[in-house]
Amino acid sequence: DIIRNSPGVVPVGDGLFQDRIFIRGLEVRSRDFRKNGFLDPTYTPRDFANIERVEILKGPASVVYGSSAPSGTVNFITKKPLDASFGVIGGQFGSWGLNRYTADVNGVISEDHNIYARVNLAYEDADSYRDFGYTQRHLIAPAVTWAPTAWTNIMAEAEFIENRRLGDQGLPALNGDARAYRYSVYAGEPANDFIYTEDYRTSLVWTQKLDEDWTAQLGL
Repeated sequence: DIIRNSPGVVPVGDGLFQDRIFIRGLEVRSRDFRKNGFLDPTYTPRDFANIERVEILKGPASVVYGSSAPSGTVNFITKKPLDASFGVIGGQFGSWGLNRYTADVNGVISEDHNIYARVNLAYEDADSYRDFGYTQRHLIAPAVTWAPTAWTNIMAEAEFIENRRLGDQGLPALNGDARAYRYSVYAGEPANDFIYTEDYRTSLVWTQKLDEDWTAQLGL
C-alpha cells in the first residue's frame, strides 16, 4: 500500500526478507534502509504501527545520506510525542484467521507542558493460505520528548519488535513443471522450518533551532 503510488518501486519480498523492494529495477539492500535517518538493516519484517510516513529517495542521489547503492534509499519516520493528549485503538480482522490490534497513546506528563510521552503497541496473529503458515508479531514503541525551550528539543525513542513466522521458500518444480503442486502446498518441515527474530532499537536525538531557517541535530 505504501509504495503503490511511487512510480518505479516494486515489492519483491520473499520468505527471508519480506521488506525487499526494487527501485527502477535495482534492489534496495538491507543496509539501504533508514529509520529516522539512522542505519536500519534487519531481517525482521517492519511493523508500521509506529510509522508516520515513508520517504523514498530514488537513484544515486541517495549517496548524500550514506548509501552507495544506485537504486536509492528508504527512510522510515516514526510517530513523535506531541503536546496533546489522545488515545487511538484499532482492530483488523481478515481471511485466514487474521487478528491484529494496535494502540497509540500520547500524553503530557509535566505541568509546564514541556515533557510529552507516546507509546505505540501492536499485536498480530494470523494463519496463511499456505499449509502450516502463520505469523505472530508484537511491537512496543515508547518515546519521550523534553522541550526545555521553544528552540531546544531532546527526544528518546525505543522499539522492541518480535516476529515469528513459517520459513517458506516457495514451491518446487516437478519434472520442470512449476505448477505441478497446489499453491497451498508447503514443501518444508513445519515443525522445524520457522523464522524467529527480535529487534531492539534505541535512539537519543538533540534538536537545536539556530534561527528561523537553520536547525542543528545530533543523534545516536
